[in-house]
Amino acid sequence: MSEQAPPQNESPTTTVETKEASPVYRGPHSETVLATIDGFPRAQHVLPLEAQHIEFVRDAVRAADPKTPKTAYKLLTALAGFTAWALEQDLPLAPDRVLTPDRVDEYLSTGRRRDLAPGTRATLRTQLRRVARATTRTAPWPAETNFVYLRPNRFLPPYTPAQIKHYWDAASLQPTLRLRRYMTCLLVFAHGAGLRSIEIRALTAADISLGASEEAGWLVHASPRGTARGRTVPVLRRYDRAVAQLRVDRPTGALAGRYDDDPDDPLAKIRGQLRLPTSLPPLDPRRLRNTWLCEHLDRGVALRPLLEAAGVKSLRISEMLPYLQEVNATARLAGN
Repeated sequence: MSEQAPPQNESPTTTVETKEASPVYRGPHSETVLATIDGFPRAQHVLPLEAQHIEFVRDAVRAADPKTPKTAYKLLTALAGFTAWALEQDLPLAPDRVLTPDRVDEYLSTGRRRDLAPGTRATLRTQLRRVARATTRTAPWPAETNFVYLRPNRFLPPYTPAQIKHYWDAASLQPTLRLRRYMTCLLVFAHGAGLRSIEIRALTAADISLGASEEAGWLVHASPRGTARGRTVPVLRRYDRAVAQLRVDRPTGALAGRYDDDPDDPLAKIRGQLRLPTSLPPLDPRRLRNTWLCEHLDRGVALRPLLEAAGVKSLRISEMLPYLQEVNATARLAGN
């Protein structure tokens, strides 16, 4: 029996297109959109990516289901830049391990991207988030309907106790004394006293003193940039030994190491050199400070002294609520 001919109303071209479609192809893309993805990068573009890395970018964008060639190309270029950065950091090109909110945040806050206009960074974040949500299964991206655009001053989630412990383990394994000292200072003063990175950079042994009572332990005096005023904050007692060792190891000069007066975050470059397990999120001083805030609220520290210790006039309590412990407050609310 002869091979059955295709129906008169079915185009042979359509049959071929369906057969050659990518296994991750999930939508009614036009031939032009697929050609844009398959032809990336264009001849005039030089990318520090090998063939398998470029294929990772193409497959991820196919999964994102762009509707137009222009959208597809924007997603391709955004992901290509992110992929090149991930390879520089020795991160595995597995979507659930690299296309996570923490990694995207780290990418957009380091290197030349820090100098981009806020709107440009927001656009990049949107593009990377779209690809990530199409290709990841376990990465903690919020649902589309619940997504809130990340503002520069958004309350970043605190670290878990297990993550803090692992950061301390990683601090002792840093390859150089400079990195070990810097990471220790970050953990002690951002998580232990709620200091900002810009306050930690100028701390010296002279800024650390013992409290008047055994109850207080070590106190750290932090001064806002460009002002003579400051505040004195108790350091968590669990870090007593680390504080004493920092003062012994660095009796003069900045405890965290040399720094430049010009940049807003001169220690960001050092932070980018830290060697951390890929299972841990990036180490962010803002998240360490937020961890300190949430822990003190959970301990029942009154709001006024906490604001004074943090050096702020208000807190975004509504954004912090998901990270605070839930307790049965019925008795307290009843006045008991």
